[in-house]
Amino acid sequence: MRTPLLAIVLTLPAALACTSEASTTPEAPHEAFLRRPDRVQIFLADHPQSWGRDHREFPPGVKEEDLPHSGENFVLPQEGPELNEAQRKQLVAAFVPASEPNPIPEKKCGFNPDIALRYWRGKTWMDVIVCLGCVQFIYIDANGKQLRSRDVGVLADYQFLNKLAKEAFPEEKFRTVW
Repeated sequence: MRTPLLAIVLTLPAALACTSEASTTPEAPHEAFLRRPDRVQIFLADHPQSWGRDHREFPPGVKEEDLPHSGENFVLPQEGPELNEAQRKQLVAAFVPASEPNPIPEKKCGFNPDIALRYWRGKTWMDVIVCLGCVQFIYIDANGKQLRSRDVGVLADYQFLNKLAKEAFPEEKFRTVW
């Protein structure tokens, strides 16, 4: 009788440890950027001119190929300020991972980028391209790979995103439908 009881007592901590590890969902690599950035920069974002859409004018004498890009589909024609600590905290609080229900209702909109938020961790970055018209997001990793919003999540505080954009680029007329 002692041997089975001793076996149970000795294996119980190991069994509990396995159970708690199995129930912990590992954080996706992109979540480290969105939950714990070292710094965050804001940029204006646009489609490349080759897309033939209405787009922002680039500064005089600046060619598109000289501007920073995010992935193949977005150009960043103007760099804004780096977000301060309070702004970063509010941005982190606005992140809703894909594992939770999306609090932003779907809007009919052809995604037209307005701003990009570049999240830094060390020397590696991840961009969040934001359409303020429909409040949709496209994520670009440091290798230029596009990640689907439904696999990453959303930034649920639209008013804060709009405020950041207007403070960083007061001369811009951002489309808002909210």
